[in-house]
Parts: sequence; structure tokens; C-alpha cells
Amino acid sequence: MRGLSTAGSPHEEWDAAHGSERLDFPDPAPAGGGSLWQLAVEPSPRGTGLGRRLLAPAESRIVALGSTQVVIDTSSQATDLVDRYCRRGYAPVGTWRWDVTKYDSVVLMKNLPPTTS
Repeated sequence: MRGLSTAGSPHEEWDAAHGSERLDFPDPAPAGGGSLWQLAVEPSPRGTGLGRRLLAPAESRIVALGSTQVVIDTSSQATDLVDRYCRRGYAPVGTWRWDVTKYDSVVLMKNLPPTTS
């Protein structure tokens, strides 16, 4: 397993200004937090808001399960996706190297509102 680090990431400037932490467990989700895996939209409907419509109920489900934080990761080369997640309230917290990939992923985290029930 390789952990979270910021060195060499395209968001190194952000990381230097805001800090990052090294995670010592098998995925980048915070303890008690939720994570989203493999959220993707094929090219033809891109720009129609489909990704946003998929993300919202996933976040709601994570809140319903009792978490107040969520992480998602994407390739460090996909700066357009990092920017989209940032516009949705996510912030880069470092990079992650999955054992099955040959590239670094940018890990983004978002604080979710607690349930009001």
C-alpha cells in the first residue's frame, strides 16, 4: 500500500499552503467518513449536469448512513475533474497511489451537513 502524500502532485502549491496528511490505512476515507468510487459519465452527456445529479444522491446517502465527510479521488492528470469537484465543495487534501494504478490520484474531501431528523 502506498499512502497519501502531496509531493509532486499538480496541487502541490495548494498542499503547501494548506497542508496534507499521510493516511496509514488501505483507503483515503477518513475514519467514519464515506467514499465515492468510480463516478464517471460517458462523453456524450457531459456538460448536461448528469454528474452533479449523480453526485447529490450519493452524498445524501452517505449522510443518511451517518457520515459527515466524504472523499473522492481522481487522476492527478484530470485537472478539469479536480476543478469540478472543487466547485461542488470538495477540497484537495493530498494524493493517493492505489496499488493497482500507475498514477497518483488527487484525494478531495468535503464536509457534509449532518442529518436534521
